[in-house]
Amino acid sequence: KAQLEAAAKESGGQAPQLRCSVMLQKETVDGPKDEACGTDAMDGCAGLCSVHYKEYLVTKINKTHLDPISLYDVHGLEAMLTREEMPALEKKDEREDVHKEKLIKHIQQVLPLQHVQLNAAAPPLK
Repeated sequence: KAQLEAAAKESGGQAPQLRCSVMLQKETVDGPKDEACGTDAMDGCAGLCSVHYKEYLVTKINKTHLDPISLYDVHGLEAMLTREEMPALEKKDEREDVHKEKLIKHIQQVLPLQHVQLNAAAPPLK
């Protein structure tokens, strides 16, 4: 970050625009060509655009078998059940955090994570 601020001072106060450098194969009239993505990189996302940062996170989650369910709020958990055409748990006279824990346990039982086999040929993102 300090380097960006220094570069901004040198360039008249505007920070240089970072671009996503993930290589893509793009079709051209002359055939396929390897080029950098070039989309604006998001701040705090390792120099990646939002699409490639999400792909990076999904790869990390799948490799380590992390379950991101605890990051969801009650509405997100209920939407997960709805999307899978499963009935939502009835919220009884209980606190929101208690209901969330019940939803998490229920979802982990009825919708367990599938262990994804990753393509060994795909290079890991840094």
